[in-house]
Amino acid sequence: MEAQKAAMTAMTVVLVKRFKKMIATDWGQDIFVLALEYFVDGYRIMLYPMDKDESQLGAEKILADILTDGPFADYATDNAADNADIKEYGRELLRYYMNWVSECFLAAGGADMKTPVFLSRHDGGAPYNLKTKEQGWEFYPKPDEDDEDEDDED
Repeated sequence: MEAQKAAMTAMTVVLVKRFKKMIATDWGQDIFVLALEYFVDGYRIMLYPMDKDESQLGAEKILADILTDGPFADYATDNAADNADIKEYGRELLRYYMNWVSECFLAAGGADMKTPVFLSRHDGGAPYNLKTKEQGWEFYPKPDEDDEDEDDED
């Protein structure tokens, strides 16, 4: 795991710089949440601005394929004899990775960002809040009730 940690450390400056650009962007009123997805190689992170209907309103690379053997490359190949050790290794590496991405986000000024930012595995996985470091769908923001419902209360 030391090699993967070293590779992440080497990419910290790049990721912080990309997060600073993302944080400085005026996302407008229509953006409800910024969804980041990482790929199995771990070095590709895509940004998907989402509206309240959970529609993607574009896509942008936050971290491109800088290296060919990302932090989850070893875990993605299921060739080891002891699968239990591989799974635990993968869980530990994933915890380290999620925390590393969050720390880069916070170093870039993410604590002051109003729009929620979540990280999850591409096409699956529980979202991880980069600001609070809480993981799970229960922490994902819910849109407010429609304005029509509020008018009914008057």
